[in-house]
Amino acid sequence: MHSRADLNRPAPTPPSDAKKVPLIALVGSANSGKTTLFNRLTGSHYNTVNYPGATVEFAIGTGRVFGDLDCRVMDTPGITSLAPASLDEKVTVDALFGAQRPALIIAVVDATQLSRHMYLVRQLQDVGFPLIVALTMTDLLRSGGREISSRKLSEMLECPVMELDPRRKDKAAELGAMAAARVREQISGSKKFPGSEDLAAFQRDLTPDRVQESFTALDELERLVISSVAHSASGHPASASARADANPALTGAAATRRSLDRVLLHPVYGLAVFLAAMFLIFTSIFWMATPFMDGIDAGFGWLIAAVKHLLPASWISDLIADGILGGIGSVMVFLPQILILFFAMGYLEDSGYLARGAALVDKPLSKIGLNGKSFVPLLSGYACAIPAMMAARTIPNRFERNLTIFIIPLMSCSARLPVYTLLLAFLTPHDKPWLGGLMLTGLYLMGLVMGAVVSTVISRIRRAHGFSGFILELPALRKPVFKIVIHSTYHKAVQYLRKAGMTIVFISLALWVLTHTPPVEPPKVSSGMSAEVSAAAGTAAPAAGTAVSASSEYVAVTHSYAAQLGRIIEPVMRPMGLDWRGGVAMICAFAAREVFVSAMVLMYRIDDGSADGKNQGLANRLLARMSEVRFEDSGKKIFTVSSVLGVILFFMIALQCLATVAVSRQESGGWKLPALQLALYTGGAYVLSVALVQGLRALGVA
Repeated sequence: MHSRADLNRPAPTPPSDAKKVPLIALVGSANSGKTTLFNRLTGSHYNTVNYPGATVEFAIGTGRVFGDLDCRVMDTPGITSLAPASLDEKVTVDALFGAQRPALIIAVVDATQLSRHMYLVRQLQDVGFPLIVALTMTDLLRSGGREISSRKLSEMLECPVMELDPRRKDKAAELGAMAAARVREQISGSKKFPGSEDLAAFQRDLTPDRVQESFTALDELERLVISSVAHSASGHPASASARADANPALTGAAATRRSLDRVLLHPVYGLAVFLAAMFLIFTSIFWMATPFMDGIDAGFGWLIAAVKHLLPASWISDLIADGILGGIGSVMVFLPQILILFFAMGYLEDSGYLARGAALVDKPLSKIGLNGKSFVPLLSGYACAIPAMMAARTIPNRFERNLTIFIIPLMSCSARLPVYTLLLAFLTPHDKPWLGGLMLTGLYLMGLVMGAVVSTVISRIRRAHGFSGFILELPALRKPVFKIVIHSTYHKAVQYLRKAGMTIVFISLALWVLTHTPPVEPPKVSSGMSAEVSAAAGTAAPAAGTAVSASSEYVAVTHSYAAQLGRIIEPVMRPMGLDWRGGVAMICAFAAREVFVSAMVLMYRIDDGSADGKNQGLANRLLARMSEVRFEDSGKKIFTVSSVLGVILFFMIALQCLATVAVSRQESGGWKLPALQLALYTGGAYVLSVALVQGLRALGVA
């Protein structure tokens, strides 16, 4: 199932500061509610999803509901047995038996899947871990006309058992108090914590016969503690009609979920629902965010104009206004779209729908050499390729895991969204925003199509060996908790800004310096020369009193180091329909794709919008500038339908994120796969973009 190198990777260990205080570990199967409970116990907003493989590495936070006990809480990847079957399960086993062993394990158990989840609980007890069992999904159990006796289960397990809904605050403090008491009991006692030798002995004795015996015993346990008959207040069994009368919404909810699953998992209707959901999401991204984007855009435009007005005209004031604020503003303006994307995906995750998407695409993925386990990493690639590649650790088969990693960069990550929306806005009529949403949906679906083509070709050349299968436990469809989705969206947005913010500021500053050094003496431009200079610069003739300023900017940028670099690469960029300035912006995008927008602002010299008395936003001025800018030698427009489509195609395919290359090397175990990705995707993107641009022009499309 794994190569020896995979399962012999060094075990992760908690940070050194975690070793000073007791550690409480949350352990359980995927979809049982561990990460949500982790948020409640620590007060963190760690990313919460409810499909397998979301938690690839453990997370550690400070306990908040444990009274005066100073402790740390560890969230672990989903696991079904102490005999790991995938890399993420090995992470959990290594963490439990590593340098710092937990003083207590809270085993999170889905009450609707009791016998299967109790298999892990029994194993944890057999090796000697102190336990508390947290029963989740009991409301779903009741909606199906069944109930569980936590008291009887506690007696049979000889350990505390508590029913709770980890999405709600109630009982979190009670669980914390119970856990604190158990931890103090373990610390004060002389009981030896289980170690690696205990694990090795347990795994040696884990024969098929013992596994069968365990599940037989657990089936009997489930029969004893779960009753299909609700009891009346007198303690006597109530009739089926009485149960339905007492709470008809519960049985109705269960029937509704079953009916929905018949549609959502249907090979035709389910796919139609999935495509419709994606279209609604991406259409919303395009038009719902527009008022907020316009507000942010205008705000930064006003701020840049105010800074230039307040500060004396100098190199420093231009650096602050155009270099720093312009770079930040050109990315912040797309934050509303990113928030909508994160919120929509988080809502689908918390509802349980995305797990159904994994089940739905398992059969199609099997046709291209993958299976349903690849769905989570591929879908995560729409947010960011880095965690998506790490999520591929849940795929047991090494070939399928590497193949998934190989095609993840073809999924359109959130860093491409600012580029797409800018270029699509250039192509989309203002009175037809739905057309932009349709095109944006098409771009995201094209990522899947290209990934399918690449995967099919590779899987036909080389077949997978070893175990290959997909077993998925579908979480129940539930109404998402709005507060949790909001917190998750906020957390992801903050991470995005932290990740992109410093990079964009640094590159914007560096690019601004490159476009303004070495300093040159501003020319003395007469009114008769202004039109000529402005035409060469690709702008309209400046108004009276502005000719010197406009020509100074033009001379500064055309004599800069950035211009010297750009003119070296211009012969390469020209077939794509770009000049040297677009080439420099394209190079900057290899540090981070979203930097392309701020680089465009700097390279094409977007002014503060105050020359004509209008305080337009940065994005609007950039779009207006793109429609005007021309090649310096021919005077032809640079940004046309053909050249913009060529740039979009390049960004769809090219591997421009250097951090992704590093993670690809880490996850694949060498440089072979990332080198092939970099050469194939970037080289192929260039060739296809040139072919598209030149082909369209040959057909008469400018």
